[in-house]
Amino acid sequence: MDAPAVSRAVRTDNRHQAENMLARTGAPPEGIGIRYWAFRRLRGTFSVYRVPPARDYLLIFAQTLKTSYPFARSFPYNSIVTRFITPRATSLTSRRNNKVKRKSVGILALVTMLLSVSISLAVYGQEATNADGVWQANNTAYLNSYWFNGTEPLTDEQIKERVLELQKYRIKYQLADIGVLVSSGNARNGTLPEQGYKHLARWIKISRETAPDQIIIVMVNDGRRTLWQNGKKVGNPNFGNTVYNANLTAVADKLLNQGLAYQGNLYKADGIQLDIEGFLPNDPALKATAEYVRTVLDDKAIYSVAAPADPALWSDTYVSEMAGIFNMLNPMMYDQLGYGSRVHSSDTYRQFWKTTVVRYARAIAHSSNPDTMLNPTMPVYETKADEDGTVYHDPAIENISNAAAGLKLAREQLNLDRTINPKINPNGVHGAGIFWWSSFTLQLPDPRTGYDYAPDRGWWMDGWVRQK
Repeated sequence: MDAPAVSRAVRTDNRHQAENMLARTGAPPEGIGIRYWAFRRLRGTFSVYRVPPARDYLLIFAQTLKTSYPFARSFPYNSIVTRFITPRATSLTSRRNNKVKRKSVGILALVTMLLSVSISLAVYGQEATNADGVWQANNTAYLNSYWFNGTEPLTDEQIKERVLELQKYRIKYQLADIGVLVSSGNARNGTLPEQGYKHLARWIKISRETAPDQIIIVMVNDGRRTLWQNGKKVGNPNFGNTVYNANLTAVADKLLNQGLAYQGNLYKADGIQLDIEGFLPNDPALKATAEYVRTVLDDKAIYSVAAPADPALWSDTYVSEMAGIFNMLNPMMYDQLGYGSRVHSSDTYRQFWKTTVVRYARAIAHSSNPDTMLNPTMPVYETKADEDGTVYHDPAIENISNAAAGLKLAREQLNLDRTINPKINPNGVHGAGIFWWSSFTLQLPDPRTGYDYAPDRGWWMDGWVRQK
């Protein structure tokens, strides 16, 4: 309803039309002055009165708070308009004393609004301090296997410190590396050695006591999906067969449904991630295994997969199919240099991020489960090279700063795409990830390489976590 139509309804005292407008809208729509929107009943008709301008300014101030500051996003300014304009308008009994009562109502509204803002600041102030401008908090981190298998013994207090550090850097999903699946031609094929998760139950207990909002996803690895035969990469016959799938499913059932015993209680993980590497193009065996494991998981479980960035390995159609099985996809956005790669500079790495994230987001939106979470992973580790000396990861190029810049470009593009396909996540992605957490948190330069990860921590917070 536009402003002229409102005016016509008021001028003609069209009670029926005015009632319909109020019933349909309740509060004034954007673009119509608040001061001309309050109707009151007077001797069987509706009239309009002029609301003091100060109230408009306060409402604009409230809207500004809501738009600019996280703690004011739920500021109830519309309800305040309704409370302090409409009810008092209906209480006026004559046109003669409107002027006096308008001033009284205006003063009351002014005082009430200021009190409301003060109360809101008091109530939400602590949240604003804690939030510290945080907009992106649905993030993943790859945790060290040593924490769960006992190679690095941890006291309860040390576990608590690590969980609080995850919280500090706005990590929601802990990807707990608990070992490598057995690849063999016997009954152990697809099993997971228990040593890998010897201390997992204690970790879960302390983590939930320390930060109950964090989600613990156990990560199982298999780097032998493929083998080399006669100079060619071929599928490993041990992967995805009946024994493998049954044993892997039993692992998921044990860790997520049955639980692990510790001090007389059972502790269950919140989800499981498959990190099956040695990718084959649009791998039907991987898809079948993923579907098999899915049958033992309930709808609340996080079921994620480490995914390749290369469209030659996972096409758009295959990404859509996998998004229909998993509810979280974590593309590995690193190790892209060398061997004639198009990624060879900071700029080309940013473009790689933009292209890959947009491709995945569009494929998820076209899947049977457009709510599948997309968490592309950022690299934080030292230079890596093959035996022939070819560098495939250089932290001067593949780093959080460039990754975050590329992710920003992707989100800008996806914001445009959403006008055509509203199924695309409004944020572009669910979150982002960090690989490797033990490097990211090093407080001193790495004693092996001399690399200082302090800038990465700053880039993570400023370049991603605080990005709206």
